[in-house]
Order: sequence, then structure tokens, then C-alpha cells
Amino acid sequence: MTSVQVPDIMQRARRMARRLLAGSGSAAVTAYRIDPSAPAAFVAHALRADGRILVAACPPQGTPLAIAPDDVAVDIRLDVTLDAAEPGVRITAATAHLLGSLTWVEGEDRALLLASSRASACHCAIVGEDPLERVREIAAGPGGRLGVITCERVMLHCVSGVSSHDIEEILDIDSADAAAAPSASWSPQEIMDAHEAVSAVGQLGLRAVCEAVREGQMLGWVCSSRPAVGVCPTLWDRTLCVDVDAHGVTLMSITGEEVITLVVSFPQALAGAGEVGPTLEQLASQALPQRLARP
Repeated sequence: MTSVQVPDIMQRARRMARRLLAGSGSAAVTAYRIDPSAPAAFVAHALRADGRILVAACPPQGTPLAIAPDDVAVDIRLDVTLDAAEPGVRITAATAHLLGSLTWVEGEDRALLLASSRASACHCAIVGEDPLERVREIAAGPGGRLGVITCERVMLHCVSGVSSHDIEEILDIDSADAAAAPSASWSPQEIMDAHEAVSAVGQLGLRAVCEAVREGQMLGWVCSSRPAVGVCPTLWDRTLCVDVDAHGVTLMSITGEEVITLVVSFPQALAGAGEVGPTLEQLASQALPQRLARP
């Protein structure tokens, strides 16, 4: 294998930030100006084409989100957490955090807001389904409220580190990816199937791919390496799937000495989740011969 160039790490971070704001993961809102000690409230969320974030919740009576009046902007913090689909162990793949203002809407404004959000850009190909459906269902339920969050920047914590992004940069991710093949929408079931396809490659194949990336012989990069202090021995000599999308897979390689997290980039954007298995199998078949030939 020949050495390859490291892909654009910042581009992948912006793509992850878009996924989180567009509906992936679990989101929670804290109205810190009303009551800093009150716990965060979980909400359904979706990203509009104009960069505003729709949220829906059924806040209990007396809580900050319940007492906040309609049509009045309230300072809030939004936190979104995406966990890996790896069974048996909890791994946080990424988190997004932002400060903004939340305005609850009611009556005709509520209907107009939902109607105006039916733009194709709100059906995010990165997320894989229309998150507006979940927002609409919760807002229509008993005690449901619909709101819109405006903000300027989002802070992302992911395997590649900590980064800050303007909302405009996140919205522009589609044009930045214009040179890549368009990827089809992935439903939650397809995302789960993609995780299973990664596991089906087998530990030997995944370890070979990880070594190829570490040695610069395969497209990707090492995100972090730390001692395996405190790691359960049952996880030693295992490679876990942290995240997978149309552009690559994030793996965590665990030994008795260290934990290495790295990204394996696909040669080109995949058209569907069903291509994850064959693509990763092909990469493993390229990396395995060299690994098996070593003494």
C-alpha cells in the first residue's frame, strides 16, 4: 500500500455538528437565566434551512421551560449528545453545545412555523430522516410546546477534539461536499445496520485496518491515544465502532496497554448504508495480507 494524505478533519467536524443540530442524538435545553439550578429538559429538535433550530417539549408545570411566556426570547443553553450504538458499553461519540435564545410560539404562528419548515434542506441527508416529524408529534401532544432557537456558533466535542463553528459554516456543508457523491438518507434502522456491518468485518479485519491507518497506509487519522488505565479487562483486544456515516467509520482499538481512537475514511462517499459492509471488507482485505505476513 502507498501512503495517503490525511483528509480534511475540520470538514468532518462540521459534518458531525450538522448531524447533531439536525436531529441526531438526544438534546436538552437549560433556561439558565430563569433558574440556573433547574435540571435541563429533554427536547426533540430539528435544524431549519435558515439556521434556526426547532425544538418541541412537554415541560412539567412550574419548570423554567413551562413558565417562559410565548413570544418572549429566553436565554438558553442547548446540549446534544450522540452515543455509539455499540451494545454492552456506553461510548459518547460527540457532543454539541451552544448558547442562544429560545422563543415559544403558539396559535397561527406555530402552524406557520411548521409549514415554513417543510423545506427539503430540513430533511437532512446526514441525519437520515425528517426530524420535523418527531418535533411535530411532541408539539401536538398534551402540554406540548413548540419553540425556535437562534444562535451564532456551536461548540463541538468529538473524537477529533474540540472545535467551534459558525452556523453559516454548518449550513454550507452541502456545498463543501459538492465534489463528493451524494449520499442517500439513512434511517435509524439503517444506521444500526451500518454499525452491525462494521462489527461483521471481524476483529482481525478491524485491527488490520486500524494498523494501516496508524502507519499512514490507509486514508484516515489517529484521533487520540491514552493508557488503558481503568479499562475493564473484558474489553482488551477488542475494536469497537464509535460512529459510522457515509464518509467513514470511527473505531476504538483497545489493548491491555492503550486505547486508540481513529477515523477510517472511505475512498468516496457512500450512496447508502448497505455499502458500509462491502467497503470496509474491501479495506480490510487490502490491509490483512501485510499484517498476516509479519512475524
